[in-house]
Amino acid sequence: MVLGLAMTTSAQNPYWYDRDRDSLKRHQKEEQRELKYHQRLEREEFGNSKALKRHEKEEQRELKRHQKNEKRYGNMR
Repeated sequence: MVLGLAMTTSAQNPYWYDRDRDSLKRHQKEEQRELKYHQRLEREEFGNSKALKRHEKEEQRELKRHQKNEKRYGNMR
């Protein structure tokens, strides 16, 4: 009975879930900032060519895919 009550309480109060989600959000925002910084450096070095734009889009897609998997599967990767 006590174990069932504890499980119900944790399910109703998702404190741990919120904490994990917040740290994941922080982590993902940091990754996004790093990518933007990296892309800005590339633009300064290589200019604003169409090839660079395509490359940046692909990096964005890659990051989005990575973050989606992180969100879905946690820190398994």
